[in-house]
Amino acid sequence: MRALLGTRSPEEIADSLVTGTKLDQAPLARFSCSRAAQSAIAAYHDPLLDFARILDAPARAVRTDYENTVKAVITKNAALIAKARFALEGKGTYPDATFTLRLSYGAVAGYEENGRTVAPTTNFAGAYAHATGRDPFKLPDSWLKAEKAVDPNVQLNFVSTNDIIGGNSGSP
Repeated sequence: MRALLGTRSPEEIADSLVTGTKLDQAPLARFSCSRAAQSAIAAYHDPLLDFARILDAPARAVRTDYENTVKAVITKNAALIAKARFALEGKGTYPDATFTLRLSYGAVAGYEENGRTVAPTTNFAGAYAHATGRDPFKLPDSWLKAEKAVDPNVQLNFVSTNDIIGGNSGSP
């Protein structure tokens, strides 16, 4: 911590990094750094990059230690941990579905947002109507070219009341 903070508080460090960096003012510099050789990046100095350099080695050491002493043990003993959880919590908890099929149930239903009812389904017409050409409403060029051939009433997406919290891989 002393190597990172010295005698300053985390708030003081954050303030000096945010106010001192030039990366926010130089998109070309950020792009150049992302494409540059490691020696060129090492020669480029900015408070945020310099702080990241100080933080990198200790952070990697902590991560390696965590992966070797915690994650590896959990992975190796996942079945025993699941068995213990079920013994403690009973059937009121979901099983770990890592690499196995997990079935979930719920209803396709809309919701309220800012006092407005949102329909549970969307269609292609809505996708094209919302397209702005910029994220998050940018459609792929192939979609734009195919617009006349697409039935605008075909359902594109839906929302539901399914419980998708807690690790459903690939959750919508």
